[in-house]
Amino acid sequence: MHDPDTVLVVDDSEIVRKVVCRGLEANGYPFSTAATGEEAIARIESEEIGAVLLDLQLPDLHGSEVLRRVKAIRPDVEVIILTGHASVSTAIEAIERDAFAYLQKPAVPGQIVAMVQRALEKRRLGLENLRLTAELKSANEELEAKVVQRTAELAEAYNDLKKFDRMRDAFIDVSSHELRTPLSVIETVLAVIERKTDSEDRSLAQATNLAGRATKRLKTLVTRISRFARVDSDDKGLELTPIPPSSLAESVAKDVAAFIESRGQTLMIDAPEDLPAVPVDRGKIRDVLLNLLMNAIRFTPDGGEIGLIVRDSDTGSLEFRVTDTGIGVADEDSAHIFDEFFTSLDTLRHSSGESEFGTRGLGLGLAIVKKFVEMHGGEVGQESREGKGSSFWFTLPSGNGRCSNTRKAKP
Repeated sequence: MHDPDTVLVVDDSEIVRKVVCRGLEANGYPFSTAATGEEAIARIESEEIGAVLLDLQLPDLHGSEVLRRVKAIRPDVEVIILTGHASVSTAIEAIERDAFAYLQKPAVPGQIVAMVQRALEKRRLGLENLRLTAELKSANEELEAKVVQRTAELAEAYNDLKKFDRMRDAFIDVSSHELRTPLSVIETVLAVIERKTDSEDRSLAQATNLAGRATKRLKTLVTRISRFARVDSDDKGLELTPIPPSSLAESVAKDVAAFIESRGQTLMIDAPEDLPAVPVDRGKIRDVLLNLLMNAIRFTPDGGEIGLIVRDSDTGSLEFRVTDTGIGVADEDSAHIFDEFFTSLDTLRHSSGESEFGTRGLGLGLAIVKKFVEMHGGEVGQESREGKGSSFWFTLPSGNGRCSNTRKAKP
């Protein structure tokens, strides 16, 4: 038999078996019968049984022993004790041994069928719970295996990344050295040629001057690339020193004065002297301001206006803002303006130079700005309209509380 709702009727009385089976059949339940305990065990082992109606007084085995062996073979089978000779204590003992219920003979067929129905429903729920538990366990084991595998993959990827970082640093160190050495030789040779060149040979003088400027620009690019590559691996942190914002503004203004003059531009500084000193790594914040000012110089036509404004905000931070009347930032470039190595989506507009109008570098300046400001716990941003000028800003916390990865500068 293969019906999971089959009921096994175990009783040594043939009359009882017939009466009970007739009631089961009338209610659509398939059944099987056994007259002894051993016969019942054989049925359990060979047939699909859902519930057992078990008499305690059998000719070969006591019903409690049959119950024990049935549960040992098939824990999911529900057993209903049906007897007229046992005491209440015997029935309680049977229930304690995991019998589903106890019915006293003579029990009417309707009562028996109702108890069988409840027993089979309990078995179905139990099997469903077991199935769900098994599926959940399997899913958990599969998830744990995936987590272990993914963790191992991430660990391997992390180790590969660290190895790559070491290789990158080594490559940058070697390549920077290898580039600087011939560039220094070229600079020296050009200086010698320039000293020995006849003052009337203007074409040669112009050529050596041009080559010298190009060499200087190459050395600057090598330094920038090397410095940028070291930003993430720098474990020294920030050396914070309280510095008045007006002092920072005046210092960088002097550094770009020659470029401003050569382009006929005007630089307006608005940094009140009563602003509170801000704890910064002086070198890094100077680099931030210089990058922003040099960008403004490059992308502002000759004779244009550039501003450097510092304000104390209501959020407990200082805001530095560099404005210009230049060409602005194209809409399609705005989202990438602080990305590493980004200059413009229009590659035809690229030309190299130091302060000439419209010249572009390697796309590292604004990326360095973003990294250095974020190291201080600040934020960066920009507003611009193409052809209408730009305004680049960054904030710095006015106290030490929001800075991370810092150390105080040595006195």
